[in-house]
Amino acid sequence: MLSRHGARYPTIGAGPTIFAQKFAERSAQTNFSGSLSFLNDWTYTLGYEILTPLGREELYESGTLHYFQYGHLYENNGGKILARTTTQHRMRQSAEYFLIGFFGSGWNQV
Repeated sequence: MLSRHGARYPTIGAGPTIFAQKFAERSAQTNFSGSLSFLNDWTYTLGYEILTPLGREELYESGTLHYFQYGHLYENNGGKILARTTTQHRMRQSAEYFLIGFFGSGWNQV
């Protein structure tokens, strides 16, 4: 099975991060007051390129769904489970949450 990673925070250099950078540059020249005074020391605090809680849930639910639809095709002969992914954190987490959904929380204890 091939799958893309789950929902994640924006890539560095994407729209939201560029906006935050430009806002920081321009707001340094401005002093906000009143209800906008929080903007004087606002910083962009979302993560970069990591799974969101929704992304983890998506892959867990995908694993569970695939188990109920295709679990009967998996012959559990007591062997090790081989799962491949890239070294990027969000993709490794996506694979792990899928495996938890498909095999249960002890999938890596086999």
